[in-house]
Amino acid sequence: MAAVPLMTREQMREALHIIRDGWNERKLRERIEKEAEDLATAMRARVHSRHGDLRGSIRVKKSKSPLVFLVTAGGRATTTPGGYDYSLATEFGTHKERARPFFWNTYRARARGIRTRIEAEVMNAVAELNQTNVVIQTNPMGGGGAQSVGASIGHLLGDF
Repeated sequence: MAAVPLMTREQMREALHIIRDGWNERKLRERIEKEAEDLATAMRARVHSRHGDLRGSIRVKKSKSPLVFLVTAGGRATTTPGGYDYSLATEFGTHKERARPFFWNTYRARARGIRTRIEAEVMNAVAELNQTNVVIQTNPMGGGGAQSVGASIGHLLGDF
């Protein structure tokens, strides 16, 4: 089963670039992790009761990047000795059994809300940064001023 990144690596890098110097990324990481856990919980709730191993295989994995969490399903727990992963058959169906989607439909239904809440956390971080670090607004050297931050945030949010 595929993994669903909640934001692309480039979007994460951009968010980190904006907030790195003046804001603790802990809040953003916690928000993203919570969204990933909530998504996994919603997916587990959609799995038919006879697929207990499948429900247990839905998990959140951390990646090398501190702001990237992957929601995954399937794998060893749902793979038969012959190499057949029934999480795929459950999600998409087979010629003998109808699909019982739990993964992609849940992601699609929740993606906009997830992105909105993550965007709000980034905007809060920038607002907090602007309140505590006046240097951003009055940078005498030119680059990196408030307009640069605004353009970066606009670019970040526009990619959603």
